[in-house]
Amino acid sequence: MVRTSLHPLLVAGLVLLWLSGGCSFVDFETSPYTPRGLQVRYSDQDDLTFFVWRLTQSADPALVEFELWQDGAHRPLDLATAPYPSEPFACDRLYLCFQYQLPGRWTAPTDTVALRAVHQRFGTIPGAEPRSSEVPQTYAFDPVPASNNQVANPQLVDLLVEDGFPIRRSFEWVLTGADEIDSQIVCEPPPANGWSPLSATVPLPQGWTDDPPCLAVRPRRSDRNATALVAPLSPGPELYLGNLDHIIETIRHPTQVAFLVDLQVSNSGRCEQLVNAVRHTILDEFAEERKPVHELGVYYPRDATGAPTSGCDQSESLTYPLSTIEADALDAMADQSVRPALALIVLNNLQLPVNVEKNAQLLELTARADTDSGPGLIPWLIGFGTSYPTITWANTTPWMPVESRDFEPSLRSAVRYLFPLSSTPALEDYALELPRPSGSQTPRYMRICQSSPAPVLYTGEGLTPQSAQSDPHPWPSSGLPALHYMLPTQSFIPFGEFSAPRLALTYEACDRFCDNPFQARNGQTYPSWLGARNQCQWVTP
Repeated sequence: MVRTSLHPLLVAGLVLLWLSGGCSFVDFETSPYTPRGLQVRYSDQDDLTFFVWRLTQSADPALVEFELWQDGAHRPLDLATAPYPSEPFACDRLYLCFQYQLPGRWTAPTDTVALRAVHQRFGTIPGAEPRSSEVPQTYAFDPVPASNNQVANPQLVDLLVEDGFPIRRSFEWVLTGADEIDSQIVCEPPPANGWSPLSATVPLPQGWTDDPPCLAVRPRRSDRNATALVAPLSPGPELYLGNLDHIIETIRHPTQVAFLVDLQVSNSGRCEQLVNAVRHTILDEFAEERKPVHELGVYYPRDATGAPTSGCDQSESLTYPLSTIEADALDAMADQSVRPALALIVLNNLQLPVNVEKNAQLLELTARADTDSGPGLIPWLIGFGTSYPTITWANTTPWMPVESRDFEPSLRSAVRYLFPLSSTPALEDYALELPRPSGSQTPRYMRICQSSPAPVLYTGEGLTPQSAQSDPHPWPSSGLPALHYMLPTQSFIPFGEFSAPRLALTYEACDRFCDNPFQARNGQTYPSWLGARNQCQWVTP
């Protein structure tokens, strides 16, 4: 009599079918312990057959073992004794991956499953059909020195992982000698000892660039030494970073003040009170803000005979004494090393246009002040713009009674905003000298990595001036190079509006091996620093 043993999961399924009624449809779910997605890959490079399979994430690996078809039978696997042992690891989001390797080529069975699970409670659970393939190699590397030849980036690629074959294994490295034979670098066989675990970078000995070695890399196997790949090390370019945050110097102009009084006030005492209130408030604010000021004086319009008027009756005044004010300003300028600013403060409390002569005088003065070498003119009207329809004032403070609570604040705020007038030097060809970056000894070339604003010209002693957009630039054999900028010059700008231009620059200088391969900050490796236009090692442009 033949006795048949039914799998416990099948028995459970039949009971559910009987309980649900003979006509019901039952959907059997695959056990979480069923081995899925079995991939098999043979590698000539390793002479190994790699296996990887999955269980669903809900499975408990401690409750299951695996058997693989070998030598005509299913034989238990000890995952810890594999050439590349690994604990189960999460993969494909909802699965646990398992791996194993066998030396040589493995042949799949034709009449049974290749892999099966053995559960402590549920017994044997067959796995899926294998997907088999062969590859010539499973890893590659292409070392490139970095950090001025202090380390090398092995640029290791696990080709199995790259091809979607999940595997966990580590690598190791060692340096070995190199010989030059017929102008070719020939690496010596790696030594048996001295191997170290491989990480993202390999430390290199000091002075290795004088006699470059080779780098050997291999996987770390538990059963024997793996076959190593060996590649020569070529020194990388020695690069040094320079940073400049240059604020262009500011010229602060000393202030000359001339009060020109052209009021219409019938009471002379009241008129003098108004003039003194304006004058004292403005000069007091200069003193409180510790802003240097030189008062030229108080000036009054002239009548038809050229004699000064009181400044309190516009009907008797005809012209302004602007030539006298200019002469006084030039005399005071002789004692100042920096070109001063002349604040011509005009007091006019009427909203009616002044006569043609006065308006023409002011118009001529403002036009001339932009071109001559005298003080820079800043016309300030305390009054109403309708009085001078063709004049552009640097500042207009509306006339108001001196008793008004807004009278003093409006004058004081104008002083704080306007003075001192500020300028830059001529910026149409502004040269910024580049210091040698820290650590650089004998720079041969430089490259602009980042610049704001953009320079237009690069110069240096013994060099032909070249466009700053050229790349890279030769470093001068003596002296320092300079970048030239074309920027708008700022002249006699009110203090509250002025902002000193800033030149921000990051550049890279190369001392040696400038034509050799290097790895940029973006992670990409270039065959030559000289040929990698606009690419810097230390910063991404």
